[in-house]
Amino acid sequence: MYFPTATAQSHATRDPLNGQTRDIVDISRNESRSLFCVLTEDAIAVWKIRPAVLLAYIARSKISVESHGANRNVLWSPDSQRLVVITNTSHIVLVDVNTVPTTEPPYGSSSTTSSVQFGPGEGHQLPSLSLRFEGVIQIDGNALCISPRESHIMFSTQNPPAIQTIPWPHLEAADPHLDSEKTWLGHDTTLMGQDLPWLIRTDVYVTSISLSRLGGVEVWVTSDGRAYFVHMETPFVSSPIATSSELASEEHEMEVISAREAASIDSVRETPGDPVSDRIMVDKLRWIGTCIHGHDAESPNLPELDRATCAAINPQFSVVAIGTTSGGLIIVPFPIPGVLPKHAQPQLKIPSLAITGALTCVEWTSDGYACAVGWERGWGAWSIGGRCLCWAVGMENVGAGIGMSESGKQDAFMFGIRTLFWNPGNTELWVLAAGRSNAPNEPAQSGSLFSIPFVKSAIAGQHSPDNTRYAFLQMDDRVLVYRGADQPDMSVINPESDVWQHICVPAAYLAYNWPIRSASIAPDGRLIAVAGRRGLVHYSSASGKWKRFLDLKQEQAFAVKGGMVWFHHVLVVACAVGKSYQVRLFSRDLELTAQNILHREIFVAPVTGSEELRYDMQILADRIEFCWIHLEGIGTLENSLWGYDGRGIRLWLDALTLENPVDNSTEGSIQSYESIQESVNIPLSFYPLSVLMDKGIIIGVEHEIATRGSLPFVMFRIVPTTHLFLHHVLEHHLTHGHVSDAVQFATHYQHLVFFAHAQEVLLHNVLESEWDRMNAQPSSQFTPVLPAVAEFLDYFDTSLEVACLSSDSLKIAASYLIVLHTLNELDQSHEDVIRLLQKAIDEKEWSLCRDVLRFLQSADDTGLALRRAIAMSGLLPQIPG
Repeated sequence: MYFPTATAQSHATRDPLNGQTRDIVDISRNESRSLFCVLTEDAIAVWKIRPAVLLAYIARSKISVESHGANRNVLWSPDSQRLVVITNTSHIVLVDVNTVPTTEPPYGSSSTTSSVQFGPGEGHQLPSLSLRFEGVIQIDGNALCISPRESHIMFSTQNPPAIQTIPWPHLEAADPHLDSEKTWLGHDTTLMGQDLPWLIRTDVYVTSISLSRLGGVEVWVTSDGRAYFVHMETPFVSSPIATSSELASEEHEMEVISAREAASIDSVRETPGDPVSDRIMVDKLRWIGTCIHGHDAESPNLPELDRATCAAINPQFSVVAIGTTSGGLIIVPFPIPGVLPKHAQPQLKIPSLAITGALTCVEWTSDGYACAVGWERGWGAWSIGGRCLCWAVGMENVGAGIGMSESGKQDAFMFGIRTLFWNPGNTELWVLAAGRSNAPNEPAQSGSLFSIPFVKSAIAGQHSPDNTRYAFLQMDDRVLVYRGADQPDMSVINPESDVWQHICVPAAYLAYNWPIRSASIAPDGRLIAVAGRRGLVHYSSASGKWKRFLDLKQEQAFAVKGGMVWFHHVLVVACAVGKSYQVRLFSRDLELTAQNILHREIFVAPVTGSEELRYDMQILADRIEFCWIHLEGIGTLENSLWGYDGRGIRLWLDALTLENPVDNSTEGSIQSYESIQESVNIPLSFYPLSVLMDKGIIIGVEHEIATRGSLPFVMFRIVPTTHLFLHHVLEHHLTHGHVSDAVQFATHYQHLVFFAHAQEVLLHNVLESEWDRMNAQPSSQFTPVLPAVAEFLDYFDTSLEVACLSSDSLKIAASYLIVLHTLNELDQSHEDVIRLLQKAIDEKEWSLCRDVLRFLQSADDTGLALRRAIAMSGLLPQIPG
């Protein structure tokens, strides 16, 4: 669903004071993904993500570095008003990030340069920021990791092993306008290892903390390589875990949960700094944890390669991604609090023997559909269902050494990543490359900052039936539509065909409303609507023109929150207008103005708690990334349900007739979906995007990494890939003995030029499965499918062996001869065998000639057929040697 494209961009991070290139030790984005911090050993810089420019810079003095240590890691406070820096000598340095009110913005004003064409997200005036050191906190016991919260800073220490919290400094002055010094309140609480009874080992310390403010949960990675799913239990918060259905709006939910978290902690603290209230807080706050990795180990000591290194929480799909020292990725569902998972999840690894090293970092996209990972020797991306979307370990899959400049700086991220994060629209991956050595005698080079562009499926922003009908992709400034359905049959299956239509979104709209948050395509693929931060624009392929609001104030007055859908030429939009929620209807034929709104339906709230309509829920499968249903399918595919689970497509024929068995027991209700198996399972080696129902083809893409010796960088591209699904459906019908259904289904596709190839693949698959079943089952329990296949093939005019010979599919033709011999349908003259032998001689396929001759020898014990075939084909004079 997410694929790298084009080329990565390298960002220069020189010191603004002396112009020298500095070694970057860490990068970190803020909560809104609009700013990020670049940390060097003695300096802190704040950048804006779009445009990528430096906004503020502050350097620590030499005395400060010697006294408090060099910078090691940095994180933002939830309100983006502070930076928390931890040093290598266990000190925490706090830096204030303030907005400076000034009439002269940095780098000049964008409003005065009307002739400049701004890129996506570059139209707004750049903010003026200032950085100021707030204070230094000395941590005894070697601070390992930090996690800033709304009302406090949480961190872990090694000696003694503990989780500690410290409140933010506050102003003591009565007048808030006075620039008074901030004072510290001291530690609120310290939780030692023995106070956490759910730990498998109590002599461990926490090395990594991953917090999800959307779900109100966090994951701790301990020094023994285990991972724990943790939340804080208080008398004021009954259920800290929120399901994905409860997350109605990202911005709204962040504010609600953050305020709730702050209230639950601050309400317990009656008098700050008072020992009595501190003891009350310790008694009322309690950490609840569940081991989600390493709980099933036979020994308290986990194997070195199975130990967890980092984790990331996906609240949208209620899963946790855990990285290991072997480079594997484990996706674990949210556990029931206090209940250990019954089954260990398998590790996901790249389809290569390349050595990745330990997994160093992982981060989910904001929509939860994909996660990016960094290894010690490379990087990659995985989908929510476990499909490897892309990977690179050095130049293992593109040719070693090619594409690297002499200094080794260019595309150094191909050799390892320290940390990474996604931009607001998930169309760029920012990575900090790990240092590497070009030669044995050369020192390791410092980390460099890169941004890798990505293309994603529009389903990630809006999962609607129309978006699943087409291969519809989004980029940073455009949308891509697959037009192969309008091409001839052979152009569809040709990977070299240019079948993507690039439609650039108006630059004037994206300059102020970037990123693209949702896109919708009409059922006929001719109309497209795109919505950014505010407003929307729509496009018609007939005219090739976009329409935008004539009045920019009307455009900025609403934001699309609930998606968009086309109904003929009418665009239905669910939007938020101020504090109200509306459904608006726009016509493509009219100009975009508030006066031309066809209808406006106003709602008090975006979600209602009353059950106005009751649905019967049926659980069919787990780990489905996306699905689509064809109400107007062909033949038996009418009302079919298609779902992709990361490995292949699971197809339920006539999904409207499925019935779940009723089981009131807890165990039965959990496992009830397993009894409804899919009708057809189609394994795929690529990522599917849509199904061309009238052509019997599944359309998808896979990524490629290309290099050129004359270029010092690598190039990413997506390649369209196809897969026939006809033979899978036919095999399902024939396996169940429904020959008439198979014939009726195939008649809709017999006009296709590759229909004969689908029959060949069907025959080949049945032959292999028959052989495996014959060896695995006794003959009394074995029901052959070959007779049904032969009966099915007799309904079509084109004989399969003739089609095989005409298309030079000699090996398939040889397999078909075996079927005919098994069914006793070969003529006594063996003319088909002689034709195949003559064809193999012409193509100089001598190994196939040997197999055909062996077949004749086994088919006719007298040897007459063998001598006749040799004589008629003229084989003896042509045998080499």
